[in-house]
Amino acid sequence: MNTNRHITNKFDLMHLNTPSYSSSVVTWDCAKLSPTTYNRVVKWLGDGNPRFRRGEAASMYHELRRRFGLPDFTVKPKEGKHSGYISWSSTTPHLYCLLSNIYQAERVTYRLAGSYVPWHLRSDTISEESGFFYINNDHDVTEIKQAIHEITHSEEMKQRREEAVAFVKNGGKLTFTY
Repeated sequence: MNTNRHITNKFDLMHLNTPSYSSSVVTWDCAKLSPTTYNRVVKWLGDGNPRFRRGEAASMYHELRRRFGLPDFTVKPKEGKHSGYISWSSTTPHLYCLLSNIYQAERVTYRLAGSYVPWHLRSDTISEESGFFYINNDHDVTEIKQAIHEITHSEEMKQRREEAVAFVKNGGKLTFTY
């Protein structure tokens, strides 16, 4: 017996899905995106550079990025008194070497100053596949940005981005089972 029940309150979904024998399927339908969200997602997939980290467009972009195997990079150098950071989801040997050099420079700076070494610099090396660290000193990050540009604009990544854009334009659906 298959009876679908229309749930209008998100808390009803939560309460109905709490028993161990329950599951639910959530569908994100690209055909139902608002024009603003649709344009943002298509633009971000086209150039691989999201402008925001939160909101509907960012949620859709990052899920499509994961599903289509697109890398995610953020390079925000230190600005004045504010710390910067570098984050990445994948890397190449060349980029890893550049990231490692900055990471080691950050560690050495703290150790030479004799001050407390922050949690994000405690490891001797950084993770090659997925990582993040803060930048508290001034560094030239132009080589890192060039290496990231080479990765994100490679033929393979262009093809993946085109597939993701076609998925959105054709009204594709993403499903999540809980």
